[in-house]
Amino acid sequence: MKNYKRMNRKISHFAIVQLILSIFLMQTALPLISGNSDVLAESSQSCTKILNKAEEFYYNAKFDNAIELIRQCIKDPNLTKENRLRAYRILTRIFLAKNEKDKAEKVARKILKIDPAYKPTIEKEKPDYIKLISDLKAEQTQKKTVTQKPAEVKTNSKKWYWIGAGAVVVLGTTAIILSSGGNNNNQNNTLPEPPQFPTN
Repeated sequence: MKNYKRMNRKISHFAIVQLILSIFLMQTALPLISGNSDVLAESSQSCTKILNKAEEFYYNAKFDNAIELIRQCIKDPNLTKENRLRAYRILTRIFLAKNEKDKAEKVARKILKIDPAYKPTIEKEKPDYIKLISDLKAEQTQKKTVTQKPAEVKTNSKKWYWIGAGAVVVLGTTAIILSSGGNNNNQNNTLPEPPQFPTN
């Protein structure tokens, strides 16, 4: 009985210690976890505001100011895919407006790397932007077909190899049979008569 009471006391002490530890951990860990999600949401909202301002600079032909804002936004490790795509789209437009086609093409490739199915709309984008994206997409499609053709040629060459080898075997066998049949002139080429059926 004494052992049971002693054991009960130990268990209750252990439970109290566990309870205190769990409360302590919850008070210290929860703010960190919720704070991290707040940082992510804050980061996304601030980047959206930055991109709005960058777009405003773009429309007012303040290209260098817009580029500086976009670069700040792109450096953010918590940047969402949508904001990253938007930043690259604005940057591509800016470089096209500045007549820096190489830089515009480099950034546009990043757009297509993130979203290969991206298709600019005629209503929202300028013709030079739409042409750049469609040219890059056509180039990617062409590269895919060029890389696939050698594999097809290889398969076709193997097929013709086996067809040729089979034809040589058939022709060789036919030639051997015909040549051996022509050397035996003394043999009678007629078939023997069938055996007689027994009569009852």
